Amino acid sequence: WGDGKSESDLVSMAEFPNIVKGEPLRQHKYLYADSGYADQWIRSTMIRLGRWKYVYNRTGWRYPEELYDLKFDSLEQINLAGRYVDPYRDSRPKGDSVDIKNSPSGQVLDGKPVREVYPRNDWDRIEKILEELRLERERIWEAQGVSEKNYD
Repeated sequence: WGDGKSESDLVSMAEFPNIVKGEPLRQHKYLYADSGYADQWIRSTMIRLGRWKYVYNRTGWRYPEELYDLKFDSLEQINLAGRYVDPYRDSRPKGDSVDIKNSPSGQVLDGKPVREVYPRNDWDRIEKILEELRLERERIWEAQGVSEKNYD
């Protein structure tokens, strides 16, 4: 802050005007971060709800949606949204394998729903969190007058 104050808690991008004006910060259910301006064609939006981090990448990214459980995955290695992509094989042959069908484990996991690959006992909860954060992202973009249809 301009007056030398610092904030140790996470602060939502929605509080930027209050930070600039030196006004008190409010608590929010969600924390937001965004790339660039509202109608940027390559826009990425992050929404955080406690331990859950959701990222929506508008276009051109390998993963259009990302969801991470930061309590167990602080390095964001396991995307709980979408389909599984083997991070060690990155869909290309490695070492002794001729193609992706010849994985060392004898299993081809690429493309399977993450739920089938990653053992957790809270998948129903994860799906509810994912849906809540999707809806919140849509609400934010709608409030800003942003249409995804122009860029698909």
